[in-house]
Amino acid sequence: MHSIRRSLFNIVLVLLPLLASCSSAPPIDRHAVSLKEAETWFQNFCSKPGHEVTGEVVMKSKTPEFKGQYPASIHFEKNGNFVMEVTSIVSSTMMRMSGSSAQGIEIFVPSKSQYNRKGVRSYLGLEYPVLTQLLQGDLPCPEAGGKRKVTVDQNAIISLSTEWKWVFERSDVAHGSVPVVIHLSPVAGSETALIEMKIEEWDQAEHYAKKVNITTPQGELKWTWRSRKLD
Repeated sequence: MHSIRRSLFNIVLVLLPLLASCSSAPPIDRHAVSLKEAETWFQNFCSKPGHEVTGEVVMKSKTPEFKGQYPASIHFEKNGNFVMEVTSIVSSTMMRMSGSSAQGIEIFVPSKSQYNRKGVRSYLGLEYPVLTQLLQGDLPCPEAGGKRKVTVDQNAIISLSTEWKWVFERSDVAHGSVPVVIHLSPVAGSETALIEMKIEEWDQAEHYAKKVNITTPQGELKWTWRSRKLD
């Protein structure tokens, strides 16, 4: 009986976003931003205190590991260890991703063993810190301090780290100036964005990315939080 209820719950969980009305990210602010405003913006959105996160998302994927839209559970411990498990509508595991900053990422795909791997430091081109920050609902940001050089170009906030160029675009003031689009490209590479991360919905009350869309040359991932508990 429990498994039947769980399966029905998963079916509803997957169908809800399809039945909901279409939504899109808030409009991007086209006003020029000053360097001081950029630094203040980073301070507002890039704080990453250690916390425990548990919840359920709807995950849509166009990746080698799986394709389609399925429910997934996410759990992060305060020490940074995490587990994300994507399940089918009958509760079988589609993909399980787990890891820690020390050991890297382990990926388990029961139906496609060729994609199983351990100790990897990135997924879909997203390095471990960026991937895990996004999965927690946080805004991924370059390292602070001397490792992060911030500049501005009209309405865009640009940050250069050792290996990556980050370009942030914000929503307009009426929408809280929350993150909207982040382009990530290699410093030594082309100016064309390698990775695009869209925050399509930002929960201003709870201060987290509720709906995320990632596009990279290796695939696409989209997810929407259905429930989220922060400890």
